[in-house]
Amino acid sequence: MNTNALLITSNNGSLFEIPSLVDKWNAELGKLVTLHNPGLIAVHLQELGGKDWKRDMNKVDKSREDLLKADYLCEYTRSVWYFDKNFANGETFTALGSVYMFHKSLPEIKIYNLKTKSFDVIAMGTHEMYDNIHISPYCHVIRFPNEFFPQCPNWTRKGFIYTRWTIGGKPLELINIHIFHDADNRISLKESPSLYSYNRKKALEHSLKVFSQISPFECPSFVFGDFNFRQDQCLVMSHLLENGFVPAGEHSEESVQLEHPNGDYLKVQVKKFLLKCEALTSNGFMNMRKFDTEFASFKDVLFELPIKFSPSYPLSEDPEKPDIYNETRAPSWCDRILMNKLAHDTITKEAKDSQYFRAGNGVCLGDHKPICLTFNLADVLK
Repeated sequence: MNTNALLITSNNGSLFEIPSLVDKWNAELGKLVTLHNPGLIAVHLQELGGKDWKRDMNKVDKSREDLLKADYLCEYTRSVWYFDKNFANGETFTALGSVYMFHKSLPEIKIYNLKTKSFDVIAMGTHEMYDNIHISPYCHVIRFPNEFFPQCPNWTRKGFIYTRWTIGGKPLELINIHIFHDADNRISLKESPSLYSYNRKKALEHSLKVFSQISPFECPSFVFGDFNFRQDQCLVMSHLLENGFVPAGEHSEESVQLEHPNGDYLKVQVKKFLLKCEALTSNGFMNMRKFDTEFASFKDVLFELPIKFSPSYPLSEDPEKPDIYNETRAPSWCDRILMNKLAHDTITKEAKDSQYFRAGNGVCLGDHKPICLTFNLADVLK
């Protein structure tokens, strides 16, 4: 029996703008499945259809059809696909997609019915819902209310999809989530934590409360998606000022600049983040992990394996520069796989069999790289 689990989160917001990138993403999934040979594949997607979802949502169907025909998935005899594609309904649209595939060697799979409050067997075959997933009794889909971010009341495509399963009678929660981004780098510099960070915290706290209300029975739970956790730019600025950087030029509402006598610099504008500082940017930006502080607010309720990979965003969308960062935002660990204490305690006991990593290195997959977690499913579901 294949007892490995492969969890993947991937923001595909810029993937659909260049058709060849979709094929590369599918090929990358094939490499992961072939390498890890998982019993369970759980893929959480954000921004289905891309930035121009009205124009490109039809490309999601082509990608799905190609995956369904892929040879490397032929032994996954039960699958469930939830794609929120109904952009016509702005009150509910999240552009989230959750795909769950189960190897033929796994025992009976059941999914929680939110209406009957019982588990129903997943029959052999592909079970799909694309246009009105909000009416499904098997997933709880929420678009975050406008009041969670009053500064941008018309934002869409932010929310979560909750699902609960049993595999061989053992329960498991898998939750896809997408939280607000930083719209303006200058606002991120005004206070610590930033206004954006505050609103992300509020949205995640609300989500955790909803999850607990759906089912009070604790089981291994994984929340993975694009949390949009960003580096605290005030901390970055303070660090630079404490290490020889000084204000340069005229600070204005439009631009903030720092310079160092050795030629290093920082320049921040609405959608521009230029940092030349070898001490921070070397080693794949890992020296900037100390500014990645948002997750600390949840350290008592959510857990994560150690991050040993470079930021997942914002990567260049130039196929010739697959591992170079865009100069639009501070490189950040936006895409994460978090879990509750029960899941974390079990996985860390078997850490030698677990891997938490960034996929797609050396391949252009849009402005986000997929983040993956593998672990022994049998240990988690004891």
